Amino acid sequence: MKKFFLFLIYFTSLTLVYANSNFNDVTLIEINSHSNNIPCAAAPTVILTNPTCSQSTGSITIIAISGETYSLDGGNFSANLTYSGLLAGSSHTILAKDSSGCISDPTIVSISLQPITPMTPEVSITYQSCNMATLTIINNIVGQTHSIDGGPYTVNTSYSNLTVGSIHAFTSKSATGCISLTTYITIEPQNIAGVSGTITLCESNPTIIDLYSIITNETSGGTWTRFSGTGGTFNAAAGTFTPDFGATTSSFMYTVAGTTPCPNDSSLATITINTVPNAGILTGVQNICVGLTTSFASTANGGVWSSSNPAVATVNPVTGIVTGNAAGVATMTYTMAGIFPCVNDTATRTVTVNSQPEQPSIQGFQGICVGSWTVFTANSPGGTWSSSNNTVA
Repeated sequence: MKKFFLFLIYFTSLTLVYANSNFNDVTLIEINSHSNNIPCAAAPTVILTNPTCSQSTGSITIIAISGETYSLDGGNFSANLTYSGLLAGSSHTILAKDSSGCISDPTIVSISLQPITPMTPEVSITYQSCNMATLTIINNIVGQTHSIDGGPYTVNTSYSNLTVGSIHAFTSKSATGCISLTTYITIEPQNIAGVSGTITLCESNPTIIDLYSIITNETSGGTWTRFSGTGGTFNAAAGTFTPDFGATTSSFMYTVAGTTPCPNDSSLATITINTVPNAGILTGVQNICVGLTTSFASTANGGVWSSSNPAVATVNPVTGIVTGNAAGVATMTYTMAGIFPCVNDTATRTVTVNSQPEQPSIQGFQGICVGSWTVFTANSPGGTWSSSNNTVA
């Protein structure tokens, strides 16, 4: 006669042992808890979010089933469904537990590595001519593509016939779609010496002149040489010039080295130096009578004469002839005009104009013999007598 013996093999299943009294005829019957409507959680379903180009960690989101709690990597069961900040390259085990305490099979997931973002493009400039250049990405990695100025991504790394003075933006993209930071490149114009310029000053000006202030839009790093002129103090290293008496109009050349294929470039800083005028030394008789003239002159030519008091004496502005008009004193000024920024120079000389003496009335006997005499008198005292022929009288 056979009997049933019940053995609990595992909490999720039952095993029935059917045997005779001598246990020499045994039949094992396994009864699964699921097949007998004993509920147990299924392995969890999860949504995996891997690291991206801009996000270095991943996350796991569990699709919830009512009544279940969940455990991540052996942690406590809870109602939490989202686990973020998971390290790239890490693996994780998720378990579900139903309301009866039955625990599911594990769901095992792995967080992928973060995709690599390309390095910021490094770009070199090669001038094709003085006005055109080629830009080349020099840190390209196989598999990357590149974009210039927001254009489509291509495998091209060299971009030609770009205009000098233009600005361009470069980005690189990896095979996984990550895009680098942007590199901005300005194609600088070739070294230029700038636009030539000119200033004018007086030889008496003691100011140090900055030659760079005369030219404009020049590239730094050039050299100065004296192109023309003499005198003054030229400092080539500092790019300055200090005028002095006797210095002549001078030009200074600024030269910058050209980058192949362009030649050197030069500009001129010209300083026009005007001579300080000199009115010279004046000469001429300074006493005349009313109605008479005198002539004033200067050791310097080209000046202009003027009178301080034309009522007393006038002067011809060109010849310097002075005419007495009335008794008194007048100052004659001789002016040599200065060329801007030099000021005029003047010299002065006075003239005294005297009144004409009164014409005297002479009385006296006019016929005498040899050896005799007569007396002449005049109605204007103070005069002096003279003879036109002392051999006669």
